[in-house]
Amino acid sequence: PLLLTLALLLFSPLALAQYGLSNPLIGLKTAPPVTKSDIRIIDSILGLDESQRSLTGALYDDFFERYRVEADALEAELTAMIDESIVRQDSTITREAEDKAEQWDQRRLEWRAEFLTDLKLLLDQQQVELWPKVERELRRHDLIGRGRLAGEKVDLIRLVDAHVADWDANTELVEALDRYADQLDRALRARQRALDNEQTAEFWRTCQDEPYRAREIYEDVLPTRVRVRDINLETLRTIGKLLSEDDAVAVERAFYSEALRSHSPISPIETRIRAASSLPSLSSAQREQIATILQDYEPRRHRAVVGFFDAVAEMEAELLPDTIANKIAQIEHDASGADPAAFRVTDRVPQDVKDALGARLETDLAVWQRINAVLSSDQRADLPRPDEDIIWFREYLSHEL
Repeated sequence: PLLLTLALLLFSPLALAQYGLSNPLIGLKTAPPVTKSDIRIIDSILGLDESQRSLTGALYDDFFERYRVEADALEAELTAMIDESIVRQDSTITREAEDKAEQWDQRRLEWRAEFLTDLKLLLDQQQVELWPKVERELRRHDLIGRGRLAGEKVDLIRLVDAHVADWDANTELVEALDRYADQLDRALRARQRALDNEQTAEFWRTCQDEPYRAREIYEDVLPTRVRVRDINLETLRTIGKLLSEDDAVAVERAFYSEALRSHSPISPIETRIRAASSLPSLSSAQREQIATILQDYEPRRHRAVVGFFDAVAEMEAELLPDTIANKIAQIEHDASGADPAAFRVTDRVPQDVKDALGARLETDLAVWQRINAVLSSDQRADLPRPDEDIIWFREYLSHEL
């Protein structure tokens, strides 16, 4: 430490000590706690009549406008506090902003409760008796986000609502999604019970101090996660048979895209492929050629994505996270009396996952080469290229409990 201090004095006379605080605006949830999608789903549960639908729409519009005013005011206030904190170099102001941001989470829940209380006043007795299903809907919305495995945090009802027009007019589909909601509700509550205990609360420390115990905890929780994921996969297959071919394709592609959002990096090759189709300098002949190439690309890309999902799902169900596996490997290595220098962390990503990533690369490259041949050098120069200061690489087996 002394040598470091002297080095700073000798070579960096203007260097100052620095420390950082998280930005309260990052992660601030300003989206309304009840959405138009929620209203449509609640309508499908309760069967609102035209008069109730009209009143609900007016109620929501009023709720949304009032909420937006408060959310915008908070965002402006936090921005001003951060501005002042930076200019004054006063971290206490940022900490005050953090407190306000944390309080906002509770305020959003109060907004939602207020809206739902007002909505309930519009219902008849038969609809009030269905209200537990609305509570089930809200519970799924709150709990689904704690998913860690690929496909575990996808909400199929919201996915269908986003991609299938008038889905609530399809009686078979509504019944299938109602069964899904019941099944998933039980699975999510079981997962929550497994996560909400003293052992899991100290999981990270247990990984460091008692990796064998951490393995037991992880293996207790994992089946509850796999169950949620499997319900999603089973229901995806079921509802695919109840949709038109185009809608089924749209929902399936959206599912895998969302399921792998935190597992699979955006391919820079795919980004260039997509950007090429919208270059303003394309001739009509070029546009037609690229459109034909993309029409062939979509199903091939989807097959590669599904192959990657299958490989990741198998890996997640069978292998321990690196945080536990490496600790146990080191303990067992040390106990063997072997040279400590021989111990090193090895690559644990299965060959199936690597092969699936390779298949995706080959798919993207084959299509890019065809598009590349259509473009001029000036057009290629206008396409995006990797420009990150740091290129991050995913550790597939280091996810949390």
